[in-house]
Amino acid sequence: TAAARLANDQPAGALAALDRAAEAADSAEIQTLRARALQGLGLATQAADAALRATLIQPTSAEAWAAVGLLAVARGEVADAAEALGEAATWERRDVRIWLNLGWTEGARGRVDASIEAFRQAQTHAGEDAQARALARMGEAEGRLTKGELVEAQRLAELVEKEPKPPMALPSLMGRIMLRAGNIEGAARALRAAVQLMPEDVEAWEALAEVDRLLGDTAAAERDAQQAASLRARDPEPQAPAPPEPPPGP
Repeated sequence: TAAARLANDQPAGALAALDRAAEAADSAEIQTLRARALQGLGLATQAADAALRATLIQPTSAEAWAAVGLLAVARGEVADAAEALGEAATWERRDVRIWLNLGWTEGARGRVDASIEAFRQAQTHAGEDAQARALARMGEAEGRLTKGELVEAQRLAELVEKEPKPPMALPSLMGRIMLRAGNIEGAARALRAAVQLMPEDVEAWEALAEVDRLLGDTAAAERDAQQAASLRARDPEPQAPAPPEPPPGP
């Protein structure tokens, strides 16, 4: 089937089958799968058109709205992505992937409370998915940190630390929480680990620059700040992280 071919990373074969199916009887399901196949082939504009067509055929299709949202994420259009993912969540409230992506996009456009609520919903619906649960807790912790709610941010980060495979971004989060809480030595250890694990984490470099400044290491602080500025110049707009699984599909 087309869905199986997509799962096996065969977008061209999936698209050919879907085009034949659409000629016989078009549907939101077919157009949503076409959007995923076209995206897999790098045809972003055609993919967006197919996803939008799916929402027109069936406005209550969570899968179609999720496809619209995730394609907008890929284009860096976080406001449009959040609106579409919010619509998806309206029609399917149990899909943890929708809530995760909604949390990231709401956070990226500065709606911190909406982001926190989406991540709380993701935790509710994560079930036995440890990775999704960890990402949801980290997302909420980022929101709490932004609001200055350091005790709750720390509690959530410590829960993530207990997971079997904590995300690589955890040391960055913990370091930034420690920095805000005044634990400079702890922040230094965590942030140095963070930039080793994820050398392109601009927030970790910025926080490490502040830590080194507070520790009196002016040269290191300047190097850290230069690295952060270089990363910012390369990708100045905040992006929602990639989802832990493929976008929801039938």
